[in-house]
Amino acid sequence: MALPRRAVARCGTMAGMRAFLALWLPILLAGSAAAQSDQPKAPLRVTTDSVGYCRALAARMAELAPRAEADRRLLAEGRQLCDDGHPRAGIAKLRRALRGAQAPR
Repeated sequence: MALPRRAVARCGTMAGMRAFLALWLPILLAGSAAAQSDQPKAPLRVTTDSVGYCRALAARMAELAPRAEADRRLLAEGRQLCDDGHPRAGIAKLRRALRGAQAPR
């Protein structure tokens, strides 16, 4: 169904735009504030592709003591990649191992 010309003309004007914003902006802002308040306030963890973060992730993973052979293998490969100077690949392996170790069994 096409809109009448008058409605299209009103929405295209500055006054029409102001009326639209005056109506919908408070609703949109209230919705985004409500969505933010429902989320838990967890501290942010800054991650980088550095050898230091790679080692910190490996230490965190070692604390979990992975039970599955695949997770232990990924941990060892991730550590080796970090030690060999490939932190991005090492971090990727360690994150996969971490997800596997944290998964419910």
